[in-house]
Amino acid sequence: MARHRTRRSGAVLLAAALAAAGVPAQAQAQGTGAQDATMVRLIELLVQNGVLARDQAQALMAQAQCEAGGARPAAPRPATPRGAVPAPVAAAEAPEGAVRVTYVPEAVRRQIAEEVRRDLAGTGGLPPARPLARIGDTAAPQGIGQLTDHIRLFGDLRMRGEGVFFPRGNATGIFPNFNGINNSTGFDTNGANNAPFNNVTDNRTRFRLRARTGIEVTISDGISMIVGAGTGNDSSPVSTNQTLGSPGNFSKYALWLDRAYFHLKPLPGVTVDAGRFPNPFFSSPLLYHPDLNMDGVAAQGHRALGQDVSLFGTVGAFPVFNTAFDFGTTNTNKYGSRDAYLGAAQLGVDWRAHPEVATRFAAGYHAFINSEGKMSRPCFQPGTSDSCSTDNTRPLFTQGGNTMYALRDNVLTSSASPNLQYYGLASAFRVVDVNARADITSFGPYTIRLDATALYNTAYDRRRIAGRSPVNNLGANGNRFQGGGAGYLARVSFGEMNIAKAWDWNVFAEYRYLQSDAVIDAFNDSDFRLGGTNSQGYILGGTVGVARNTLVRGRWLSGREVSGAPYRADVLQVDLLGRF
Repeated sequence: MARHRTRRSGAVLLAAALAAAGVPAQAQAQGTGAQDATMVRLIELLVQNGVLARDQAQALMAQAQCEAGGARPAAPRPATPRGAVPAPVAAAEAPEGAVRVTYVPEAVRRQIAEEVRRDLAGTGGLPPARPLARIGDTAAPQGIGQLTDHIRLFGDLRMRGEGVFFPRGNATGIFPNFNGINNSTGFDTNGANNAPFNNVTDNRTRFRLRARTGIEVTISDGISMIVGAGTGNDSSPVSTNQTLGSPGNFSKYALWLDRAYFHLKPLPGVTVDAGRFPNPFFSSPLLYHPDLNMDGVAAQGHRALGQDVSLFGTVGAFPVFNTAFDFGTTNTNKYGSRDAYLGAAQLGVDWRAHPEVATRFAAGYHAFINSEGKMSRPCFQPGTSDSCSTDNTRPLFTQGGNTMYALRDNVLTSSASPNLQYYGLASAFRVVDVNARADITSFGPYTIRLDATALYNTAYDRRRIAGRSPVNNLGANGNRFQGGGAGYLARVSFGEMNIAKAWDWNVFAEYRYLQSDAVIDAFNDSDFRLGGTNSQGYILGGTVGVARNTLVRGRWLSGREVSGAPYRADVLQVDLLGRF
């Protein structure tokens, strides 16, 4: 039957509620007797079961009182104690033309009850998870608005088409896949097995997705917790991309824990993150990938020095690698720990040099402790299930570019015996970086943004690295080490910097230069020349909004080696991204 969703009066709502609750029409018609008692009991039950709040119950009873009295002025009533249900009001005679309902089918009662709930809640229905306070409680009720104020959901989805193009002239058999070696039983340098090598010659096309979602819950004033998950082909720290069709046959994809941390505000202008959280430093992709999340604890502070100048700073300690509890699994005598850490600090200033020019400058120091590989003690004829004393100093994830050397001092029974090797970083890393940004808003709704980065690895020592007999970053003759410890980046962008709605847009151009051992290649950009260091070149791109919080972006990334064997890669990316 057709229904018109109109605003019901208080009396009609009460009548519908009584009917939905199964109260006979005869009882409803008994005036101030059974009807009043039943009405009060029904409202009390509604409040106790979370359907009504106390203030809603009081307002409903007041409205019913007014309508019951018709045009007659309401008699003065004593004040209702806090938390109590108002006293019942005598019902008026039924108006002329009213229809008495003597029977309401069960299905109709359930339907009316649901509509009453929706009308009273005003939000399309109340979730049953958290009951409201009972009548007479002294504590304020925890309403739905209050509950949702403490919860924030966030996420994004990106679809990407990507083409990777290798121009002619790239060297072959020169770029080992150290990930594959260090995550296996090792590479036999005596030739019993072949080392895995990276593809640098054959073009590839792939379609990829990145899905991330999370929840932030405010526990109390100044304390919240954030948990997020993301896709990814593997546990890489820098990429949550999942290649469509991999591993194949429409197999389901893995979902990784990407963030889990407490966000604290112990003092005004001070925040502390503890757990696994986004990179807290003002930095560039030369040092840290934009999607990188860090493990550990970091504190950030901000203090205004005037109307146009403020200082900010960040300090943090981050576990990078923790030795397996049973390291030396097959050995009777276990090996000692050699855990790796990152300790970093940054100090910066925000300065509005002009009403239409906002600038930011920051300098930081990033000390990677125990990141370099260490030569083992003599290791006697290691097999595929054996461990040597410093196997735990090998990096289990690399993108390429850092100088590597063999870690095991193997003692073999014959020259033909398998010589299984792992490889570690030949350089230590103590990186100083300086970052600058200027936003110029002199062009109406558009902004010119200038970004610049310069960095240097103060622990870089060419002679020390060369003395470790590195296996990559060698010259044309294959025996002279080539490398460096510096890098820089320059970028200019024009348009809207934050794409929020349809037809917002921006374009950008960037040039970067990064020597082999300027930074750890595991943590920086994974797209330019397919990730890592020992690369230079440019990026061109643009972004346009197609709807609210939905955008399309295109980029062309062209990179080549800084030193060593020739290796060039061009990458075309087209993204569709939506976020909430």
